[in-house]
Amino acid sequence: MKNSARSTFNALLSIAAASSLVLLILVMSGCGTEEKTADTGTEPFVAETTSQKPLNQQFLYEMAVKRIGDPNLVRTASISGEGSDKVVTFEVVRPAVCHDGAVVGTVSTFSQKTMSSLFKYPEVSRVDVVLYGTTQDASSNNEVAVKVTVDRNSAQKIDWFALSDTNLADLVTTFYIDPRIQANWQVDGGGSTPRTGTTATVPVT
Repeated sequence: MKNSARSTFNALLSIAAASSLVLLILVMSGCGTEEKTADTGTEPFVAETTSQKPLNQQFLYEMAVKRIGDPNLVRTASISGEGSDKVVTFEVVRPAVCHDGAVVGTVSTFSQKTMSSLFKYPEVSRVDVVLYGTTQDASSNNEVAVKVTVDRNSAQKIDWFALSDTNLADLVTTFYIDPRIQANWQVDGGGSTPRTGTTATVPVT
């Protein structure tokens, strides 16, 4: 009885060893295996609208609310144009707690967090961000405080991680700041004060 059990056990060991050997040969030869490469994140981005959220007003509005942090501050989020020449426009109201020294920083942060995603859509040719409120009082909420425009050509040159209030005017396509805010910004901005001559007022269109 013991000899029979021992023989069965030895037979099972032989089968297991043979199976392991076959598996090892298959692995070494690459047979039956799928080659996989790690995604290092260094490959160029290829925009595929089929894998992205639909680019419509609802999506843009929700994005604006998320970035600005308060739905009451989002005036409009719109998209216009046809084909590969679509323009996205955000209109936001200046937060009551945002002093003149922080206005441009608010716009640069908002632009950074929205434009870096929107220009992955091949049909987006331009993004505008308009901040209303030349003062902290709600009575100025129909007056343009800051407006930036970035077209695709400019966007391709921007390092979104490095975008800030100190280089915003240099990197965007067009930049407008209300003269009163600009004067106070240079005083109140502290460490965020722009370099001399980097900001220029241009007509708002």
